[in-house]
Amino acid sequence: RTWSMDTWGEYVVACPRGGAIYEWQLNVGTRAQVLTNAPTGNAAIFVTEEKHLVALGAGGEKMTVQWCSQDANTTWTPADTNTAGSRKLTGGSEVLVGVRAAGTNLIFTDAAVWTMTFVSGDDTFGFDNVAAGAAGATGPLGVAEAGGTVYWIGQNNFWLFDGVVRPIPNSDDIRRHVFD
Repeated sequence: RTWSMDTWGEYVVACPRGGAIYEWQLNVGTRAQVLTNAPTGNAAIFVTEEKHLVALGAGGEKMTVQWCSQDANTTWTPADTNTAGSRKLTGGSEVLVGVRAAGTNLIFTDAAVWTMTFVSGDDTFGFDNVAAGAAGATGPLGVAEAGGTVYWIGQNNFWLFDGVVRPIPNSDDIRRHVFD
């Protein structure tokens, strides 16, 4: 089983691919509990720098991104009094993984890469497709962040995001070996 995990303050939030979101509150005497009101059937989760818990493939809808209200991981229904919301992405058949990046968040489908940037106001997040086609991730474990830069394996190349999407420099030998 493939799990995605992140921290919610001092707590741990986790989600098995295709499952519910769990929260463990650091008590070794209790198990992690399903998060109240959160969508189920999710592909993955991550937490934004602004403290929104994000469900990818939310509710079994493979291209839907849904987030809880800021600082309230049990508030998932949008209202005038909160920042919860959702967005259906395009460019691919399923959302695979999401990760925090410098100044934004990246969401990977099997055929595209989207930024999800906090904008506050009524929209909460702005979304931009920053890479389409073969730059999408090959799978949910094919993405990593280090030092503010995000690296991943695409359909025919190795990519990085350091503010823009571009092929990893000086990787021709490895790329030919892997993809040829």
